[in-house]
Amino acid sequence: MPLNWREIALIVSELPLEGSMIQRVHQIGFHALVFEMHHPQTGSWELYTEVGTPSARLHRLGGPSRQSRKRKTAKLQRFIQFIRANVEGARIIEVVQPSRDRLLVWKLAYRGDILHLVLRFYSGPGANIIICDEQMTIRELLYRRPGRQETTGNIFEMPAPVEVGDDGRFPVRDYPEGTSFNAFIEETYREKSESDSQDMVVQVMRKRDEAIAALEAE
Repeated sequence: MPLNWREIALIVSELPLEGSMIQRVHQIGFHALVFEMHHPQTGSWELYTEVGTPSARLHRLGGPSRQSRKRKTAKLQRFIQFIRANVEGARIIEVVQPSRDRLLVWKLAYRGDILHLVLRFYSGPGANIIICDEQMTIRELLYRRPGRQETTGNIFEMPAPVEVGDDGRFPVRDYPEGTSFNAFIEETYREKSESDSQDMVVQVMRKRDEAIAALEAE
């Protein structure tokens, strides 16, 4: 399942996002980006982001998962081409998470200009990664959604703040003491990916066996 807003807040609290420079960005398939970062105090690190899937999330990469960027799309897509030209080299100067929303806004400083990178960690049609200028005019998007007015040149509308009491819903899932939540989430979804792959192999083999049995019965 995707991260909830509390889990996103916890993930962000563990990351050296503010002050980091975006050195390189890789697109993994059609739903994920890997950001190669460098922070003046903590050094180089990598961030994985995924939107628009049941596993929508972000977390720091470490260990074997850092090789995921090698599985990047062979042909550079429109969105990553824009990032290469206009975002790589930018520094993150502020990170904002609107109250109780699965949305982050990175304020970027780049060559004297201000950009905003909006990440919506939804699993449905609301998911997107959007790059806006200082006035929140959309310059490029991972997914163009005309029905939501999310196309280049339109103004991105931030969700209105909702003033409601905290009912305690959407708690942070339990994770081992002494382990960062980033590391826990990375391992959780790595295991899920491996399990899903094994299930797919089983399904393919079952269909193969059924096809063979049908041929032999003729």
